[in-house]
Amino acid sequence: MIKPLGRACASRLSILSTFFAVFFVACAYFYFQYSYTKLVNVNFDEWVLYQGEGIFTPSSDRYTLYFYNSQSKEQKEWLERASIPSEKPVVAIDIYQYKEPSTQENLIFASAGINTILHYIHRFKITELPAVVEIERKSVHLYHQSAKTRVIPARLLKERPL
Repeated sequence: MIKPLGRACASRLSILSTFFAVFFVACAYFYFQYSYTKLVNVNFDEWVLYQGEGIFTPSSDRYTLYFYNSQSKEQKEWLERASIPSEKPVVAIDIYQYKEPSTQENLIFASAGINTILHYIHRFKITELPAVVEIERKSVHLYHQSAKTRVIPARLLKERPL
C-alpha cells in the first residue's frame, strides 16, 4: 500500500523555505553592514585638507570632524565656545572654504576643494549642518569613523558646546 506524501512533504518544504528566506535576509543584512563599515575610512593622503597656508597633517590618534557653515554665526560661535580636550582635537571644515586662524590650541580650521568636501559629505552621509564625526587612527594617514555622524540641533547651538 502506498502512503500519501502530499501533506508531509508540503510542511517540510514550507519549513525549509522559511529557513532559507530568513537565512537570505540575514546574509543580506550582514553584507550591507560589512560594506558600510568598509566605506567609513578616511585617507588624508587622498582627501587633502588645507590648514592655513599648508597641508593638514594628522598627528593625533583621534579627531572630531566638525562640518559647519561659516555664514551661520550660531554655528561658528558654538565652536568657539567649546572646550576641546587635548586628546581629541577638533578639525573644523567649513563648506564655504574660508581659511581662518585657529582661536584655540586644539581647534584646527581646515578647508579643501569642493570635490574633496563633497567626498567627505558623501562618505559620512551628512544631510544637515553642523555635523560632528569622530574618527580614530588605523594607520599613518588612514582613519576610521568611530561613532555615528551626529547633527547638532539648532536649539543646542544656543546652549552647550561639544
